[in-house]
Amino acid sequence: MALSRRIQRTLILLVSIFALTYVLNFFKHKNSIVYLKNPTIPKSKIGEIVDSTPFDISTIRTIKQESILQNYRSFTIEHPEIINWDKFAYVFYATSPDQLLPVFINVKELRKLETQAQIHLIYSFHDVGDDSRTERMLKLLETRYSTKLEKIEPIRPTADDFSSWSDSFTKLYAFKLVQYDRIVYLDADSVIRKHMDELFLLPPALIAAPLNYIDYRKIYKPTIWDDLGILDKLDDIPPTPFEYELITQDLYHSIIENELEFNDHYFWSLYAALQTLDNTIELSPHMKLASYLMVITPDLNVFEWISKVISKRKQEEYDMEIINNVFNINEVRDNNFHIRQRNGDIGNSNPWLQGEIIPAVLILPHNTYSLLSGEFRHPVFQHSAYLVSPADIGYLEKESPSLSFQRALKGIHYKDIEEVVEIFPEVPYWDWGWRFDIDGKCTDIEELGINEKIGGNGEEDEKIDLGLNIQNLGWD
Repeated sequence: MALSRRIQRTLILLVSIFALTYVLNFFKHKNSIVYLKNPTIPKSKIGEIVDSTPFDISTIRTIKQESILQNYRSFTIEHPEIINWDKFAYVFYATSPDQLLPVFINVKELRKLETQAQIHLIYSFHDVGDDSRTERMLKLLETRYSTKLEKIEPIRPTADDFSSWSDSFTKLYAFKLVQYDRIVYLDADSVIRKHMDELFLLPPALIAAPLNYIDYRKIYKPTIWDDLGILDKLDDIPPTPFEYELITQDLYHSIIENELEFNDHYFWSLYAALQTLDNTIELSPHMKLASYLMVITPDLNVFEWISKVISKRKQEEYDMEIINNVFNINEVRDNNFHIRQRNGDIGNSNPWLQGEIIPAVLILPHNTYSLLSGEFRHPVFQHSAYLVSPADIGYLEKESPSLSFQRALKGIHYKDIEEVVEIFPEVPYWDWGWRFDIDGKCTDIEELGINEKIGGNGEEDEKIDLGLNIQNLGWD
């Protein structure tokens, strides 16, 4: 009898533990897009749909800038007639007249750069008099620069929240613009130097965005190594310039170069060949998406879901936190898919973007599309977070060889990039990019702007104050 009661207590304990684990996991993941399914699809069919997906849902992928441009150039040369640019739009938002001026500058720049996409402005401030500068700018945007204006109510967690960042949620209205197949959202204070039409032709994804690379700037630990090198000191050597370039070339020659159709099959083949973030997430599981640039496939279900998350936010959470609550990389990684809600007539839509199920997240290269102004204030070894590709950002969690330190502190001299690669084969590609001009010729140490070398006080390492010469970044 006693044994029976003991077994009963054990079973009750096991069931309780299981139930508690289930509840904790539910609340941990309840905001994630992984659990957002199209309510019009019966639950019994969801598994069947997922099993038939043309892509691997168990990983998050990233695409390099070179591949983005190669795809864009090939597509627009071979089959420009397939692309319906009326279904693509750059989207800005302004919640006050002060935000309208930078929007105006960026819209003017996009038209000057001859973008083929639409431009859409959502604004939420009150109308002003006809003689005001704000009214004139709105009219110019609409008439001279063919901008579609849409006035909306600002999105706020509560009606009485008027804090300085409370209006930032209004940008998430972009998910509701279902008249477009895809939009490129940009913060108003962005500075546009080139049009980004190539982003509209990315493989399908609910959201494509760069990582918030600023989180990794302070953790990188560059290493000065001895004359024998460090190959025997590291278990996993970061990619060299040659290895970086080889990945891009292989993708181009195997898939993009000879493509003639640019149909669904092509885009899923391209997507399948992209690098995964599996190792990166293992090394750095807390990475986050940036919200200042997002390539979005609008969806009413997603907008409603985001609105619910906003209404339940913590006081210190704003737009970027909301995006990362919904598209939590560490949670999406094993279930990277979204079942779409159809909205109206799609007869004139871009065909490769009309799949019923698409990846939830695709990672963009931050070193092309999201250079933050603070980058120019930091010493040379802290630019690695900017120069590294998303697939390799996990390497910044541990030490790796730095040519910057080696060269500046040991007085190493060389003439061109080929010579240096042979001398220092262990140096990762991100430590090379900005040290050479476009022809691969080395920039003199003096020209790099080494102003001073400050001795450490025993508590911190020696610092080298280097100016970042943007012309010598070496990136296109």
